[in-house]
Amino acid sequence: METCTYKDKTCSKTVNKYNHDGTLLKFEAFTDYVESWINKIFYHSQENKGKYNELIFVDCMCSSGLYYKYFKKDEYNYDADLFREGTGYKVIDKFRNYAEKFPEFNFTIYMNDYDEKFIKCMYCNERRLNTSDVKNLKIIYSNEDKYKFIDRITSLKEINNNKAHKLIIYDPYEVDFNWIYMKKLLKLNDSDLIITHFYPNDVKRIVNLENLNQDKKDVITYSYGIPFDQIKEYFYSHQTPSVRTEYFRELFNKKVKDHCYKKMSYAPVFNNKERNHVFDIVCISSSGIAIALLKDTMYRLYENSKQERKQYAQDSWNLFGDEQSYVDLRCDFNEYQLHYDDLTLTEIFKRTFAGKTLSKNEFEKVLQEHEYLPTNIKKQVKKIYKYKKMGDLYIFPKD
Repeated sequence: METCTYKDKTCSKTVNKYNHDGTLLKFEAFTDYVESWINKIFYHSQENKGKYNELIFVDCMCSSGLYYKYFKKDEYNYDADLFREGTGYKVIDKFRNYAEKFPEFNFTIYMNDYDEKFIKCMYCNERRLNTSDVKNLKIIYSNEDKYKFIDRITSLKEINNNKAHKLIIYDPYEVDFNWIYMKKLLKLNDSDLIITHFYPNDVKRIVNLENLNQDKKDVITYSYGIPFDQIKEYFYSHQTPSVRTEYFRELFNKKVKDHCYKKMSYAPVFNNKERNHVFDIVCISSSGIAIALLKDTMYRLYENSKQERKQYAQDSWNLFGDEQSYVDLRCDFNEYQLHYDDLTLTEIFKRTFAGKTLSKNEFEKVLQEHEYLPTNIKKQVKKIYKYKKMGDLYIFPKD
C-alpha cells in the first residue's frame, strides 16, 4: 500500500468513501448510541455497577475509521475538509475517555474488516488518539471475512464472560444475513446487537439487475428465507415503497425471531433532502432500556436538524381520521412523520395516554415499549399537551 500521511491526498484515496448524508447520520447515531449505552451501564442502576467489570464493543466490519467524500474519477478534487471520522474512530475516542474516567473497569474493543488497508487505517487513527497510556483499554484488530470473525469471536471465553457487557455492530455493505452465523450473535448473553438493514435500495437494485449471478441470488434468498424469484415477483407486483418496506421488515423480523426471543426495535434513516428512506437501524436486546435508547438517539439526531425539517411538519395534525388508528394508517404517508415529526408524535402521545392516570413506572414502561414514541419526547409534548404530575402519578387530560 502506498505510504500516506493522515488526511493527505493519498489518504483520501485509501480510506473508505461516503456519498450521502445517511452515512454521516449513521456515524452520529452509532456514536451517540454507544455513549448512551455506556451511561446506561454506569448510571441506570446500582445493580449494573456490581454486575459488570468490563465493557466490550465489537465492530464486525469496521472499515477505515476515516472517510472521504465520494467523487467520480473525472471529478476528483482533493480537499482536506471532505474527511469525516467514522464509527470506529469515534468509538475508540469514547472508550478512551470513559476508560480514563473509570479506571476500575476494563474496556475492550474488537475491530474487524476484510480489507487489510482499512485495518492499517484504523491503526493510524488509534495512534492519533493516544490510547497506549490507558492501561484499562484494550483494542484488538483482525482482518477476516465477517462470518469467520463472528464464528471465532462468539466462541471466545472473553466474549462469553458474564461479567462483561457487550455492544456489537453488524453493518454490512448490502443485504447479507447468513443466519448460521447471525444466530451466534443473537444468542450471546449480556449483549446488545445493532444491525443496519439496507433493503430499500439494495434489494431493488439487485432484483433489477439483468445478469445477477447465482451467488448474489443465494445471499438474498438466505437473508430473507424465501426464494429469490418470489422476492422479485413481489417487487414487480407491489410498487408502493411503504408496502415493500413493511414486507421486508417482516421477513427480517421473522428470521430474527426464529433464532432468539430478545426484544427488537428499528429506526428508519432518511436522507436530509428528499426524505427518502435509505435504511433501518435495528436494535436487538433483552433490555427494554437498550431498545428505547435507539428511539431516543434517532429522535434526538433528527431533532437537531429541526430547521431543515419544518416543511415536512405541515398537515401533521390532519393525518389521523376519527375512526382509524395511526397504526392502521402508517403505510399511507411518509413514515418519517411517525418517527421524527414533533406534531405527529405529540398526537400519537395524546392518543396513547389521553384520559389515563398512570404511575411513573407505568408511564415510563409504555413509552419505553412504544413502537414510535421516544422517551425523550416529554418536554416537546408539554408545549402542546398539558398533562400533569401529582406526587407519583401522571394525569393525562382527555383533550
